[in-house]
Amino acid sequence: MMKFESQAIVQPSGTKAVLTYPIWEGFDVKTLIQELSEYLKNGRAFADAIAQKESHTFASLVLAGEEFGEEMRRLWGTAMHLSNVLQTDELREECKKGTVLISEYYSDMGQHEGMYRAYVAFKNADEYQTLGSAEKKIIDDTIDDFKRSGVALSPEKKARLKTINTTHAQLTEDFENHLVDAQEVWAKHVVDASVLVGIPNDAIAQMRTKAEEKKLPGYILTLQQPVVFAVLEHADNRQLREEVFVMYNTRASELGPKPELDNGPLIKEILASVDEKAKLLGFANYAELSLDTKMAPSVSEVLAFLERLAAKSKDGASREYNALVQFAAEKLGIAELMPWDIGYVSEKLRLAEYNVSDEELRSYFPSTKVFDGVFGLIGKIYGMRVEEDVNISVWRNGVKFYRVYDALNELRGGFYADLYAREKKRGGAWMDDCIVRRKIGEVVQLPVAYLNCNFIEPKEESDGYLTHAEVETVFHEFGHVLHHVLGTTEYSSVGMMHVEWDAVECPSQVMENWCWDKDMLKSMSSNRETGEVIPDELCDRLIAAKYFQTAMATARQLEFAIVDLELYGKYDPANPREPNEVLSEIRKRIRVTPIYSNDRFLTGFSHIFSGGYGAGYYSYKWAEVLAADVFETYMETGNIFNPGIGARFLTEVLEVGSARPIMESFKAFRGREPSEDALLRQTGLM
Repeated sequence: MMKFESQAIVQPSGTKAVLTYPIWEGFDVKTLIQELSEYLKNGRAFADAIAQKESHTFASLVLAGEEFGEEMRRLWGTAMHLSNVLQTDELREECKKGTVLISEYYSDMGQHEGMYRAYVAFKNADEYQTLGSAEKKIIDDTIDDFKRSGVALSPEKKARLKTINTTHAQLTEDFENHLVDAQEVWAKHVVDASVLVGIPNDAIAQMRTKAEEKKLPGYILTLQQPVVFAVLEHADNRQLREEVFVMYNTRASELGPKPELDNGPLIKEILASVDEKAKLLGFANYAELSLDTKMAPSVSEVLAFLERLAAKSKDGASREYNALVQFAAEKLGIAELMPWDIGYVSEKLRLAEYNVSDEELRSYFPSTKVFDGVFGLIGKIYGMRVEEDVNISVWRNGVKFYRVYDALNELRGGFYADLYAREKKRGGAWMDDCIVRRKIGEVVQLPVAYLNCNFIEPKEESDGYLTHAEVETVFHEFGHVLHHVLGTTEYSSVGMMHVEWDAVECPSQVMENWCWDKDMLKSMSSNRETGEVIPDELCDRLIAAKYFQTAMATARQLEFAIVDLELYGKYDPANPREPNEVLSEIRKRIRVTPIYSNDRFLTGFSHIFSGGYGAGYYSYKWAEVLAADVFETYMETGNIFNPGIGARFLTEVLEVGSARPIMESFKAFRGREPSEDALLRQTGLM
C-alpha cells in the first residue's frame, strides 16, 4: 500500500490538526489489486455489520463509514492520480482490474438493503432531530443515493444495473486510455526549420528536445496540447497547420493512424449503457438522472438557458467571423477560411487590432512569478499566506508542494502543483483531492489537493513561461484548490467534492477575473530578458482585447453543452442516432466558423465521456452565471480586491463546501438568487 506520513500540528488557537500526505516512493503497483481486494472485503463486512445492528448513532453510522472511505481514498485515489500523471503499462493494467472491483463494490453498497434500512431507521429516530443541518443533509443525501443506486429494484434489475455500472466504468477508462495512447501515436519529424516559421520559440525548443531524446536531428512535433495550439495559432505554414489539425481532430478515431484506438464504438456503448441505467431507475433518460443531483431544476430549463445565450451570441459571433474572413482575404491572402486557419487568422487579427501577441505576453509570465501573484491575491482578498515546502515527497522532479495559512497563522491545508506536459500524462488541466478535510475525534485532518496542468516544460530555465491564456488556467485551477483547501466542514461527505456539479466551477471562474487586472498583471510579471514588469501600455492592450471574439467563444461552448444534452437526453435505444450526425446538426445551427467534414471531435471529448461531465457540460456556463454575479459584487464596491467581500465569499461559499445547497450559499453571499445579466455584461454580450 502507498505509505502516508502525518505531521501533528498544534494551531495557534490550540486546535490539534494533522497534515497527511503520501510517500510516493512507497507505492508498489504489484500489490495494488491484492490490497484493494482486501479493503473491499472489509468494506462489505462493515456494511453487513451496520445492517445487523438494531440501532445506530451518527458516529456509528456515518463517521465509521467515513473512516473506511478515507482508507479507500488513500489506496485507490493515489493510484488513480499516478495513472493520470505518470502512467506505466503495468499501472494501467492494474488500474483496469481495480476499476472493475471498485465498480462492483459500489454497486453492491448502493443496493445494500440492510444499510439502506439502517439509514432510514436512523432518520426516524430521535437523534436525527437533534442534528445540525450538515449532519441531517448527510443522512438525507445518503438515502437519496441509495434510491438512485437501485436499492428498491428487483433482484434481477439490481444484477443488471450492477453489470451496467461495471461495463460503464470499463468503457470510460478505455476511452481515456485510448486518448492518452492516441496522443503518443502520431509524431512528425521536421528537419527544415523553415517549416516552423511563426511558431513561438518555447514550443520550438520543446520540439527540438523531443528530437534530441530520439537522437534525431531537427524537431519532432507531437499531439501534446502545447504543441498543437502553438502550431494552429502561429505556424505560417498552412499545410503544417492542416496536417496537425487533422491529426488532432481525428485522434482516437477510425480515421487516426491507429484505428484500434477508435473511441467511436465506445461512445455508442457509453450512451446505451447510461440510458438503460436511467430507465431502470425510473428516469426518462440519462440527462434527467444526471440533473437529479445538480443545481439546475430540469433539463428543459437548462436547454432554455443555453438557447437564450445562443440567441444573444449568434449575431455577435457572425460579425466576428465576417471580420475574420475579411481580414484573411485582405491582409493574409487567404480567400477561403478553413478550420485550421481560424486560430492562426484570429491571432493575426488580434495582433493587428490590439497589438497583442501570445509570444510577447509569454516573455513576461514565468510560472513561479505567476504563482507568487496568485498567492499575493489570496492574501489580499482572503487573508491567506502560501509557502512552499521542499521537504514533502513528490512523484516527479519539478512537482512542488505548498502549505496554505490563514490570517491567524493557522494551517488550512496544502496542495501539489504539477504544471508541465509529458508523455503518458492526461491532457488538459484539472484539480483533484488527495486528502479530504474531516474531524477525527479532537483532531482536524487538513485537506490536500492536486493542481495539474500541461504547459510547455522548460529545458534549461528553472521556470516555464506562460501565455496569458495559460495564466488564466492557473487562476482557474487555483480557484478549485481554494474551494477544497479552505473548506471547514467536519465531514468528508459535505466537502467541496460533493458540491452540486453544475456549480462547482463557480469559485474557479471567479478567480479568472483577477488575471485581467493591471495591478495583478504587473505583480506577477518579470521579463525573460530584462526582469522588468509588464509595461502599462501592454497591459492596456491586453485588457482591451479581453472581449476579442467573445461571442464566437461563447457559441463554441454552447455547441458543446447542447450536443452533450442532446446525446444523453434524447437517446433512443430503438433507433440510436449517429453521434457525429447529432454534432453536425447542432454545429450547423450554432457555429459560424467552417466545419471540417471528417472532424471526430467527439472521440476526444473526454469531459462528457470519461471526465464526469456527461449530461453536465452546461455546468461551465451555468456556473459562469454565478461567478459573474459574484465578481460583480466586488465591482459594485469600486474595489475588486475588497477584503470584506472576500471574507463573505470565504465564509458563505468556500468554507461551507456542500454542507448546504449551493443556492442557499449563493443567496447568503449575494442576498438574492443569481442573475444572467452580470455574465452578459462582463462578456460584452449585453
